Amino acid sequence: SSYAAVLLLHLAEEDAFWVLATLLDVCGLARLFEDGFPLLHHCYDCWEALLRKRMPRLAAHIDGALGTFLGLDGCDYAAMRREADPTRFALPGLYATAQRGITPFHR
Repeated sequence: SSYAAVLLLHLAEEDAFWVLATLLDVCGLARLFEDGFPLLHHCYDCWEALLRKRMPRLAAHIDGALGTFLGLDGCDYAAMRREADPTRFALPGLYATAQRGITPFHR
């Protein structure tokens, strides 16, 4: 995971292991990796709600950019969010990757 990678960049291997173990067990981050990713979904929903509340223009821009990137109109992406479609959690990562010139799609 990226958590382990960051820890390994800054700590010795054994220290990184124990920090990761503590984060997972004591701090509750193990829920990020449970079936269905419940904590990840909760965090993503909170992030989206905060973004819509604090920066509505940016949230609208992100929704529009994701929709355009995926060939969806704004209503389709909004429906995915309303219906809690799990696919939507992958979309910002795909979009950011494509913006760097790396695309998972063949043309």
